Amino acid sequence: MSGAARGSIILIGLALIFLFLVSTPSGGAVFPKNRMEWMERFRIMPKTIRRPTLVEIPDLSLPVAQEQLQTSRRIVAPEVRGVYLTSWKAGNSHFVDELLRFAEMAGINAVVVDVKDDSGHVSYISEAGGPASLVKFDPRKLLERFREKGIYPIARIVVFKDPFLAKHCPELAVKNIRGGLWQDRKGLYWVDPYNARVWDYNIAIAKEAARLGFAEIQFDYVRFTSDGPIAECRYPSQDGRTKTEVIRGFLEQAGRELRPLGVKISADVFGLTCSVTDDLGIGQRLEEIGAEVDVICPMVYPSHFYAGQYQIADPDRAPYQTVRRSLEDAKKTVGGL
Repeated sequence: MSGAARGSIILIGLALIFLFLVSTPSGGAVFPKNRMEWMERFRIMPKTIRRPTLVEIPDLSLPVAQEQLQTSRRIVAPEVRGVYLTSWKAGNSHFVDELLRFAEMAGINAVVVDVKDDSGHVSYISEAGGPASLVKFDPRKLLERFREKGIYPIARIVVFKDPFLAKHCPELAVKNIRGGLWQDRKGLYWVDPYNARVWDYNIAIAKEAARLGFAEIQFDYVRFTSDGPIAECRYPSQDGRTKTEVIRGFLEQAGRELRPLGVKISADVFGLTCSVTDDLGIGQRLEEIGAEVDVICPMVYPSHFYAGQYQIADPDRAPYQTVRRSLEDAKKTVGGL
């Protein structure tokens, strides 16, 4: 049988199967009335939908007195099932509608929202963020919608990868030993983790997010530079501290200033930090960070592991085994914290 004939038979067979699935005994095609019915019919989701666990979010009225902040009913979320929302999507009311419908359908009870992204811009009019602000969403309206649906709101704040701050305040930037500002492989600028003004700036944004009603502050890029000619980096405010001491020091200060506001603190870390004993040259050691935060978020992307890691020939083609081994190592490291 020729290849063309074999292909025609396959197409005809698929067409007959489709007609069988969507036809009634009388021959009339019947399509599902809505997306939920469609997903149930074709077994994309179970008929018993897992509903989210509703959570308590504090009052969002501003300004909020310090006494109110300390006594606000903050969420206790024993099981967080979340998704990530960029600031641009957070400003799209139609997309937020879809997200909330999806959350109810899939059992999602948390959303991570970009408050300060890796461009360095703050996502709404911010007193803390100053001229860095770009209006992408109204935080009070967004958080009110989350509160109505029992969604646990997490504010993502990118810390030391900050092209905007570095460009407009070059005295705070990582410099290149050859002159000018240091750039990573994408041509982006970073700020100096040793600089106390950089710490204060990011913590001020985090405190504002907490006062708005975010229940958790998630610090991302809370590390030293990577993905570029790091041997050419010069840190103008460098002192005698190690990189690990600097990163832990930032998180310690952040915790000291944020916890009175009733929020939890989390930090994103490289996936490899779960399994190595050094700081990978970026200042991240799991046990040091774990001592200062409530939640550690290892970025265990199988594509980021080298061939042979964990005795796995190709980690990217064995995602379950890769993630499991990494998290088992993490558990051993931070189990006593």
